[in-house]
Amino acid sequence: MSYITSINWIWSLVVSTFSFTSKNNDPEAINSRCTNSDCVTISTDIKSSNALELSTLSKTQMTQQTDGVWDVIPRALGFQFHKKKLVLDLDETLISSSQKHCFKHDISVQVTIGGTPATFFVRKRPHVDLFLETVAQWFEVVIFTASLSVYANAVIDKLDLKRVINRRYYRQSCTNKGGLYIKDLNTVCKDLSRVVIVDNSPIAFSFNKENGIAIPDYFGTNPEDESLLHLLPLLEQVRDAEDVRFPLKSYPNGVCGMKSAQIDLSKISNSC
Repeated sequence: MSYITSINWIWSLVVSTFSFTSKNNDPEAINSRCTNSDCVTISTDIKSSNALELSTLSKTQMTQQTDGVWDVIPRALGFQFHKKKLVLDLDETLISSSQKHCFKHDISVQVTIGGTPATFFVRKRPHVDLFLETVAQWFEVVIFTASLSVYANAVIDKLDLKRVINRRYYRQSCTNKGGLYIKDLNTVCKDLSRVVIVDNSPIAFSFNKENGIAIPDYFGTNPEDESLLHLLPLLEQVRDAEDVRFPLKSYPNGVCGMKSAQIDLSKISNSC
């Protein structure tokens, strides 16, 4: 296939894919083929409005469609410059959140859930700011949470002050299996050799165990927690691996098996 022919083929792919994306993200079309039962998952204790969830669903679908385009095009041209995906859980992984007032909280958000106002007090996991800033230079950073979007967005907006988080997925993108919310990484990226997830609950990535890194729960009570720092050397290996699953095999216990690692923050900063 000649170079000109290749370019023409790629251009046709871009045009056809974006045309498909626009058609599939039309609000009228989404409403016509979605019902509350098959498109929106709402907890029994916290219910959000249908309009809000359908709006968020539309944005998520658009993100997934366009992500497919930008994954395919560089490969078709023979380039590998696109970053791997780092999927991060939110609650008990990056932050700890409670509706009980905490004088030492870092963030507070006020949201309305099901018509009821609620205030959440959030403690950031130690070193989370450094962690996010560092991994954003290595990966495309994605938040995948089982929380409702109205709550998660409010927290992420205040947590991610430098806007390093590229995409967000919420409860409706999870698979509800017996009351447990499972995060299928195929939702984020079809090529599982290029996506890794960090979550405090191994059940959350039970569909993709080889891609997961378990991290200890964070409940906001340990100011000396260094789990995110211990994670950085492994993620630095993962970013350069042809298949992320190969280096992860050496750490079956996740971050719990990395506590003896020597962390040189100056070296990490210089390598970015």
